[in-house]
Amino acid sequence: MTNKKIICSYLLLAVLGITVYIYFYSGSYIPQRLDSQINEIIKNHDVKTMKKIASNNETFHLLENTTRNERVRNTSDSEGGNSSSLYYTTRLGNHNINVVMSKIGVLTWQVVEISK
Repeated sequence: MTNKKIICSYLLLAVLGITVYIYFYSGSYIPQRLDSQINEIIKNHDVKTMKKIASNNETFHLLENTTRNERVRNTSDSEGGNSSSLYYTTRLGNHNINVVMSKIGVLTWQVVEISK
């Protein structure tokens, strides 16, 4: 391999690395995971998970009675928290809901609580 090809390969890897870093640490990765997880729970009508993450009966009934094709939207940026737990607000149907995301791995976040 020529020196130019080696340099180009390193530059390409550096740009790719920087892009991945920016994506994961820019603040858009976690809300995207939030949307994906809640939408999947609703789409699959996963009652067991709904009961587990609902903070109270009112929230559980909201989740349970949401149609399978409804999706969360207008998810906020982080509203607070710390390095292992973040709070968000999103919209489900005509309701604002509060969501707690918890860090369960290096880059893995999970919805742990929803409240209406």
